[in-house]
Amino acid sequence: MLKNRKKKKESTEKEQLLKRIIVKQQAIIERLKQQNQMNKEEIQNLKELLKILQETEKQVRNDFAMA
Repeated sequence: MLKNRKKKKESTEKEQLLKRIIVKQQAIIERLKQQNQMNKEEIQNLKELLKILQETEKQVRNDFAMA
């Protein structure tokens, strides 16, 4: 009887540990998804800024060519 209780307690502790591990893994995955989304947005913003700068450069070069 004592052995069975000990095994059951160990099993319960292992299950609780496993559940905590899974919760932490899921939290990490969610955080990575959020960071990935933020990175995508930042990349898009940088692309837009680069396009604006390229257009501005082109206009300035044209202004110099006309002068």
